[in-house]
Amino acid sequence: MTLATTATLAQMVGRYGKEAHQSHWIGGVIVTLVAVLIIVGLVWLIVSLIRSSKSSASAAMPAPSNAAVEGSSKSPTAREILDKRYAKGEIETADYEERRSRLD
Repeated sequence: MTLATTATLAQMVGRYGKEAHQSHWIGGVIVTLVAVLIIVGLVWLIVSLIRSSKSSASAAMPAPSNAAVEGSSKSPTAREILDKRYAKGEIETADYEERRSRLD
């Protein structure tokens, strides 16, 4: 190989090396941007799922009772408890009437 051929080959390798380095740098930037977009997308998905689960959970909760709306912390009376238990079928009629007569 002559000196001119060697110099030409060195210039070609140097030029291709710079182009390869430049494309490697651009590829790194693109990969970084894609990774950032994926992370942002995942965070957005998680946040939206959490928000939707909170809104569906609050929609499934029963409406507050009048006592809770009024801010009253009045506890139920013995008669109210007895009436609720009877309405639920926890106690029979005879037992309900006996206990009610004791309360009145």
